[in-house]
Amino acid sequence: MNDWLALLIADCFFPLLVLLNGVLFYFITPSHYYSHYGFRNGLSTKSKDTWEFSQKYAGKLCFKMVLIVLPLTIAIKLLMVGQSLDILGPTTAIIVAVQIVFYFLIMLCLPNREIRKYFDENGKRKEEQ
Repeated sequence: MNDWLALLIADCFFPLLVLLNGVLFYFITPSHYYSHYGFRNGLSTKSKDTWEFSQKYAGKLCFKMVLIVLPLTIAIKLLMVGQSLDILGPTTAIIVAVQIVFYFLIMLCLPNREIRKYFDENGKRKEEQ
């Protein structure tokens, strides 16, 4: 049981780290895109407006991803109660790998699509054109 609990904590560590990033992005938005943290890509650094928009959007996206991944992770681990360490260890590695791939794919695709919806290639809002 101690092994199971330790590996459950390990499985939940990455989603909780993403949740922390979501809080930082959404509530403590860096004032400038050259700061030490923040969601950065080519589109988010076009203007101050795109920077602020992308931080809020990335924060919301982190919250949504954690709401999906964390309960799923816990449910999978609950099915593994009583299993040996030979099964728990590889399962933990697979769960964490899937979490990382999921988060990176979502964070690469969705924010760019959302920024393009509201801003032109110069970083100006589309309504202002």
